[in-house]
Amino acid sequence: MSIPVYIVDDDKIFAEVVEIYFNSLPEFSALAFSSSHVALSCILAKPPSVLILDIMMPEMHGDELAERIREAGINCPIIVMTGLLSPDEARHKNYRIGNRMVVGKPVPLPVLATLVHQALGA
Repeated sequence: MSIPVYIVDDDKIFAEVVEIYFNSLPEFSALAFSSSHVALSCILAKPPSVLILDIMMPEMHGDELAERIREAGINCPIIVMTGLLSPDEARHKNYRIGNRMVVGKPVPLPVLATLVHQALGA
């Protein structure tokens, strides 16, 4: 059985590239969303095992989306991507907020896959 991973990023092309990459890995089944509100509805209906989301989005910021998910009682690991920190800054700070791991964008896809495995405790 594959591990459901959701990607939420207002950059539709980036979200789709990440979705395609994770779907190319046999252990994952990925869905991409470019709308925070659509993603929230889907997450509430069928929570993923891991959520990858952008922090700066026009409709609803990643932090707000994460808060709404937590308020609904969904406790899947969340990896937050941000262009506000470079990948090196994020690594050096080992920045974590609650159950959310924060990484700088751009993040190489194999590194993102490793972070998902780490978030799952694999």
